[in-house]
Amino acid sequence: MIRAQKHSDSSDATVQCLSVTFDLALDHRQIAQWRGAFVEMAGWEFPLLHNHQENGAAIYQYPLVQYRTRKGKASLFAIGEGMSCLREVLSKRNWELNWQGEKQQLYIAEMKTHETQLKLRDTPQTYRLRQYLGLNQDTYALWQNADGLIERVQLLEKSIRNHLLSCLWGLGWDSKEQLQVKIQELQHSKVISFHAQALMSFDLSFSTRMNIPPGVGIGKAVSHGFGVVWPGIEAKE
Repeated sequence: MIRAQKHSDSSDATVQCLSVTFDLALDHRQIAQWRGAFVEMAGWEFPLLHNHQENGAAIYQYPLVQYRTRKGKASLFAIGEGMSCLREVLSKRNWELNWQGEKQQLYIAEMKTHETQLKLRDTPQTYRLRQYLGLNQDTYALWQNADGLIERVQLLEKSIRNHLLSCLWGLGWDSKEQLQVKIQELQHSKVISFHAQALMSFDLSFSTRMNIPPGVGIGKAVSHGFGVVWPGIEAKE
């Protein structure tokens, strides 16, 4: 699935990422609309853009193209094979988007690439996690019935660890080493509506020894810009 570079003497993988920001104003609430408009422009023959098969059935894999807003503008984040897919789409001359009933020409405002080796560091690194949808129906019930903040933090740490592992495995990391996560600060939480579901959204910071690629998403709805992870030293997106 990912063109990750394996090392012969370790289970580490190297992951390449591409971030493209367009000169199109976008609010986070419009990401689903942005996703639909971009797929319509690109064509349904690119399954990595929408994660569906030709018969409409969902493709259950870690999303390699993620739609989001960056500094108030429409943005795309592509990983591994998703980069090749996105570059093929952007090689088309016509970037005319059907946006809110009108034709809108897309222009690139910023494009960045980076490469990250998936490995455990010697010391923990702090990361910021924004709009993290980390609780399903079962874990939300546990959250509601938790006996105090400590129990809730432990529940979130377990959810982050599991979602992070799911992401890393999808990106080619197959180490058997133990991954630990510690929440450093629980900054904000609220209930949001996503696909007619009420879900808890969290802004927080956590630490782990894992070298996480800047900008990847973890948790539910990462293809729609939720659960984006940035190193703590990064400027706020």
